[in-house]
Amino acid sequence: MRRAAAGAAVADQGRTVVQAARDYALSWPVVAAAFTSHARAVLPAQPEPVQALGIDEIRRGRPRWIPDEATGI
Repeated sequence: MRRAAAGAAVADQGRTVVQAARDYALSWPVVAAAFTSHARAVLPAQPEPVQALGIDEIRRGRPRWIPDEATGI
């Protein structure tokens, strides 16, 4: 009962695993497993296909600026 409630608290209430573990007096591995079980029961087996992929905001290294041959900019 506490395991299921802790997993639901992480998934539905936005608590961290550690916070739910403290609130329900469980260890964090137990709460993490409860969250995984709760998510498997609630989420579909296969997600819908992605329509468009975004670009990450994080970049590695220095930016490389290459002028456009058509505009010269």
